[in-house]
Amino acid sequence: MDQSFIIEFDYFKSRNFIFYLLSKIESEQSRNRLTGYHVFINNIPTSLEFYVFLSYEGNSKDEINKMKELLFPVGTYRPDLSLEELMNRLSKRGFNSFSLDPYSIPLILIGGFVYNTPSDLPPESLFTEEYLQRLKQKGYDAFEKLPKGTTLFLSHSSKQKEDVENIIPYFNSKDELIWLDKYRLERNEDIHVVKREIAIGLNEASKVFFYVTKEFLESYWCNHELELSLQIYKEKPNYTFLFAIELEIKEKFNEKYLHLIEKIQEKDILILYTNQNLESIIKSHLLNEVPNFK
Repeated sequence: MDQSFIIEFDYFKSRNFIFYLLSKIESEQSRNRLTGYHVFINNIPTSLEFYVFLSYEGNSKDEINKMKELLFPVGTYRPDLSLEELMNRLSKRGFNSFSLDPYSIPLILIGGFVYNTPSDLPPESLFTEEYLQRLKQKGYDAFEKLPKGTTLFLSHSSKQKEDVENIIPYFNSKDELIWLDKYRLERNEDIHVVKREIAIGLNEASKVFFYVTKEFLESYWCNHELELSLQIYKEKPNYTFLFAIELEIKEKFNEKYLHLIEKIQEKDILILYTNQNLESIIKSHLLNEVPNFK
């Protein structure tokens, strides 16, 4: 099963270096493992954007770790975007898209970017509302950067953060937009801000995933997210839940939460009791395309 990654880079900064890194990935990584490899560039001055999409076949741990080592320090990982969103924006003439190979990289550097420095940009006074409306009539519709999106909220104890991060690319390959605290919250954020951002994420989502471990049961934040999501469920149609529950705490989970999840209709909940590692169980779940988690 494929794993997908979208990395955002600054439109002006370090282009030659970034494409040098991309060429290293293209030349050093097996093409049958690197299944998707595209650049998306938005040259509209009001919303300059530069994204790289990479997709790997399932058993590509070494290649993925090498890619992260090269690209993550110079870009921003965007699990809150999907290829579907990029392609939708492409259809609205918001992006130029390029497949990557050794021959296309120099061409992208020469012709893919309209502006080389910020001083090349046209003055803001050019972009009046009337002018933007004329562009929209011609099919352009990308005057703001793609916002962070949420279709799937991931709830977990911080002690399982690495396990949860490892499943994100599988969900991204299904075009899910991920809410994870690491990518949505600033460190040492005020508790009221944290609660507000969690509430926004849970309300934006249509699915909530809970990774239930011993630490989850003991976590204030995990309890808060579960109880708040159940309140949202009462008011929001088509809101579904996925629980991956470690088998050894099944009884404790039932004691603590069964009275809550009994309030959820059977069609809106899927429980996976497991003694497998989380990555394995999520891969199996997504490959089986369980009907009540779509």
